Amino acid sequence: MSLEKWGWASVVSTAGAAVALFAFLMVKAGGMDSGQNQAIAAWVQAIGSIGAIAAGFAVVHTQNKFSESVRQRENGRRRIERFNQVLLMASDACEAIDCLHRLTEPEEVVRRILDPDLDSRTIHEVELVRKRLDGNLQALATVLRIGDMDLHQLQHAWKLQSILYDVTTSLAGINNPGREFDAAAKDRLRELCVEAKKVRFFAGISVAHST
Repeated sequence: MSLEKWGWASVVSTAGAAVALFAFLMVKAGGMDSGQNQAIAAWVQAIGSIGAIAAGFAVVHTQNKFSESVRQRENGRRRIERFNQVLLMASDACEAIDCLHRLTEPEEVVRRILDPDLDSRTIHEVELVRKRLDGNLQALATVLRIGDMDLHQLQHAWKLQSILYDVTTSLAGINNPGREFDAAAKDRLRELCVEAKKVRFFAGISVAHST
């Protein structure tokens, strides 16, 4: 039994005992006929019934408050777990976009041109990044469909979804972004890389404040 329930039970029990003691003292005081004794007994019974009803309401009220508290804690825990998933996706997306961005850096482009073996691995690396981004997009869509996050967290998730969509769209038909991206595409990729890191940063702060 919780402390609050125990408190209500103690109050009701004490009140009942006080009423019973009062009735007993009145009877022992004497001078009362059987009719008066019956009236006192009826009053004691009525008061006891009222006390029992009040106790029942008190217990139900306490149980409802406790259930609501448990429900709120559980909802809060689920929101934190859900947004932790978004944070992990943001971290993975940052790594993947960073990898793409490095492939577009002039020094890296030249290095791969001079090393045919390294250059031949570029298509495979891009494909792995593409799969990571697609996987994060699908997982993020599932998380957003479930919801169960506050508005601030949803805004971070929507922003991440927009970034992932833009990057995957820019990769359509691209095997070697270092050679195939024009200057505008490379600048846009750099911007998306920075935006993804911002989402990761603010998502991490949100998770830290929620725990």
